[in-house]
Amino acid sequence: MKKIIVTVIVAGFFIATILTLKNNKAAAEKAIIVEDISAKVIPVSTAIVERRDIEQNLSLIGTILPKSDINIVSEAAGRLVALNANVGDYKSAGSVIAEIDSELRKATLLNAQAMYEKAQSDADRIELLYKENAATLVQLEQVKFGLQAAQAQLIIAKRQVKDTKIITPINGVISTLVTSLTPANSGGMVATWTITPSLPSGLRINSSTGVTSGTPTATAASATYTVTGTTAGCSNTAIATVTVNPVPVVTVNSLTICSGQTANLTATGASTYTWSAGAVSTGANTANATPGTTTTYTVTGTLSGCTNTAVATVTVTPLPSVTVNSPTICVGQTATLTAAGATTYLWDNGSSSNPLSVSPATTSSYTVTGDLLGCTSSAIAIVTVNPLPVITVNSPTICAGQSATLTAAGATTYLWNSGSTTNPETVTPATTASYTVTGDLLGCISSATSTVTVVPNPVITVNSPTICSGENGFLTASGATILTWSPATNLSSTTGANV
Repeated sequence: MKKIIVTVIVAGFFIATILTLKNNKAAAEKAIIVEDISAKVIPVSTAIVERRDIEQNLSLIGTILPKSDINIVSEAAGRLVALNANVGDYKSAGSVIAEIDSELRKATLLNAQAMYEKAQSDADRIELLYKENAATLVQLEQVKFGLQAAQAQLIIAKRQVKDTKIITPINGVISTLVTSLTPANSGGMVATWTITPSLPSGLRINSSTGVTSGTPTATAASATYTVTGTTAGCSNTAIATVTVNPVPVVTVNSLTICSGQTANLTATGASTYTWSAGAVSTGANTANATPGTTTTYTVTGTLSGCTNTAVATVTVTPLPSVTVNSPTICVGQTATLTAAGATTYLWDNGSSSNPLSVSPATTSSYTVTGDLLGCTSSAIAIVTVNPLPVITVNSPTICAGQSATLTAAGATTYLWNSGSTTNPETVTPATTASYTVTGDLLGCISSATSTVTVVPNPVITVNSPTICSGENGFLTASGATILTWSPATNLSSTTGANV
């Protein structure tokens, strides 16, 4: 008698088939002679076959030879699309007893290929950053571990995509067909879930639903976890590889600017960045901000799917309020310009003195720039130059005892050297005298001098003759250039020295 044991395990949409064939090991190496079984009685046991949508465990049992078993394990796994095995069936070597859906395997291969390419890209990028001292050795080792795990999954997927049929390697008769439910990774009929090794601190698995949740409180290197689902005393497992990428160390500069200026922010430590409101991205890792007051900006950096943040503080220093006086001077005078509101000053003539003395010939402007904590502001001083007034005054001639009227012009107010502010001014000098008048026009003054010439009165002499009645008398006067006689009665002339 021959005995055949074939076990097929279908997990959810995946099936793992184990074929156990009992045969004489020495005879298995030789050509198998098919016996005529029509004349023999083959003991056959049967069992009820339960069809479940999640998965099935199929055992094919027959009798060939006692005490000589051959175990053959098939790597075929996937959704069962054809089952060509029933109790009592005779199967010759090479017969297909089950077929697996190839589409899911192809999808699994594509997913494994994508995961491998991503892991390769991450490894290349971290290795480049490591060479530039922008990544640590731990980060490099972690991505290499992830690459190895992805490569292993890709190899398995490539092998499985080629194996979509379960074929019996020897001749035999199926005597018993037993099916039972094996838990699927998606839950469904699964009663309990367990996972090994223990999850990192902060994570937990729901033993009823199989859902893992929580926030890890400690980082760990990449790890492989086996999840086991159990129901009705039956269990199955699935393997998950968790690749732990390091959290990027994101940095960004903080700087001080003057009011109205633009801050240039630069972040490092990640591959992509996003900025908080107010910061406008200008490049892969740069942004500009023009705050009115001191403001903080948050940049979020992403590296291999992991994120971290950094905060930049832009300190805004107000511009100094620079002031300067604008004096009025007269021609020939010096103006003193005094700036305030800053710590240092620079004038447009190149001087850094404060106060600054200037002597413009005409009305002029001067710009001063003040610096306070590195911020600057400017103010303009206007020096108004008024011309000197042109003062004039008359210089009269008078006779002794007479008064002279002095009239000044060319200004708005006047001051005489006598202390008088009257204009015109009346003077009565006994002798020729000089008078100085100072005129003021728009704050500027000038002077002029008046000379009052005093002419002394002449000393007149005249004779006083004695004559007889009927005679002519001669009168002779002297002491002046012009002589006038009066009264004119009995005089030969009213003018001249002799009459």
